[in-house]
Amino acid sequence: MSPRHAYALVALTLAVACRQEPIREPIYTGDRRLPSRPDAGTVTPTISVDAGTLTEAFSKDALTRAIGSCTTGLVTDFVARAGSLEAAVRSYAAAPDVHTRGLAQAAWREAMGVWQELEVFRFGPAGGPELPGGLSLRDQIYAWPLVSACKIDEQLVERTYAESTFGASLINGRGLGALERLLFVEDDANGCSEFSVINASGTWDALGTAGRARHRLEYAVVVAALVRARAGELEVAWREHAMAFVAGTAPYDSTQASLNAVSNAMFYVEKEVKDYKLGRPLGLLECASPPCLELVESPWAHASTTHLAANLRGFRRLYLGCDASGLGFDDWLVAVGAGELADRMNSALAQSVAVVDRLGGPIDALLVGDSAAVSAAYATVKSLTDPLKTELVTVLDLELPMTVEGDND
Repeated sequence: MSPRHAYALVALTLAVACRQEPIREPIYTGDRRLPSRPDAGTVTPTISVDAGTLTEAFSKDALTRAIGSCTTGLVTDFVARAGSLEAAVRSYAAAPDVHTRGLAQAAWREAMGVWQELEVFRFGPAGGPELPGGLSLRDQIYAWPLVSACKIDEQLVERTYAESTFGASLINGRGLGALERLLFVEDDANGCSEFSVINASGTWDALGTAGRARHRLEYAVVVAALVRARAGELEVAWREHAMAFVAGTAPYDSTQASLNAVSNAMFYVEKEVKDYKLGRPLGLLECASPPCLELVESPWAHASTTHLAANLRGFRRLYLGCDASGLGFDDWLVAVGAGELADRMNSALAQSVAVVDRLGGPIDALLVGDSAAVSAAYATVKSLTDPLKTELVTVLDLELPMTVEGDND
């Protein structure tokens, strides 16, 4: 069977599954959600976020179908953005000037805007090998916080990117994080210490400005092509995985297990957003001498707050719903009689979105000029994640992810 026919069969099977009536699940047909807001960033998603009206009664089966549809839409969107990004980078490399570089940077921002929403969808093939169906494809596309300026600059000099094995090299020198440095930095300095081979041996200086620029363009083309290829792999793998996710069949034990995988992924706002993107730079953890500006995400494109907003949009899609049914985890809470908790989390999410929208600048600049604003963002996101890791998982009989168990902050 050809790949095209296989995809068609998968799509047909999913469509049939989506027309089946939900069974053996609690039913809720009310509407308790917040009105949707326009996205504040430059990326315009191709699928809506919580249209505000339920078109299908709640059940776990219906919720997995809704999340499956939402995931498919976002992954498809990212594949298109990754293709546009590769094309823009190739155009920049073929005729480097201010204009083509700007177009490549804009394409990176567009692709990253969608990816930062998908960061919260780290289940199935995007997840790690310890998860059902996990293939670690997220890390192949964007490995933050494992991004190394020194590794990138060493590989730039040594042309490691030209080797046939580069696609299997350390992830801290590949992916969207490496591409950010290659597209946004044009510096005669490098990110390594004096003990690095490129400084100790003088190969960085010997390459010269023109040589470094040439290698940087070559490197960027290779990385962009790899991102596009990995995006395609994610799309194929997700489409193959989607029916099992929706039905709650192997590698899942039930639709409850499928939704537990989604719940685990939603904890991205607890660990990565609250702790890593806000808490660490603020000096609340893993920072010896705050503020720790070197721990801020997106240090070269200065898109850290834009990434935060996109992460919250991704969480919002799962919690409030984003496909045509309007089903999300909030509806599950209401269905089991926890409407008051749903309302509190709805409010905390709306406040978190508003606080991040008001930041108005990258985190590293704010830590120097207005650290109170970053502290306020941390506290507001915490008001969302506290009930997530205590009340929501208890009420819905979900298991905490291992990375959060025993975390009392």
